[in-house]
Amino acid sequence: MAIVKIKDATVTRVNSKGYGVKVTESNESNGKRYKTQYTLWFKEPHGLSEGDVVSVDGFLGAKVGEPWEDRDGNQRVSVELSVNNPKLDGYPKAPVEEQWAAPTNNDETPF
Repeated sequence: MAIVKIKDATVTRVNSKGYGVKVTESNESNGKRYKTQYTLWFKEPHGLSEGDVVSVDGFLGAKVGEPWEDRDGNQRVSVELSVNNPKLDGYPKAPVEEQWAAPTNNDETPF
């Protein structure tokens, strides 16, 4: 399975159960702008909201989508992209360690 890295994608939809999120990534190639949509599937609630901008990596999945008709009446089929076990860059942030939890290596008596 391929690993994909998505940068600065916008959350466009959040699943009501809290485990799925649809994001849209915008790119440019040969002077043309295009958008790629992914569905991210988390194992635990993620806390994301519509409009959030995220960077993520995970295992890429793809399947053939439902057929649809374009403006000219041509039958088209798209590919639905998903990311399994996604990891948000910078999340979860490392917890701040307590100052007093650090062990001291001082052999002297305190008094």
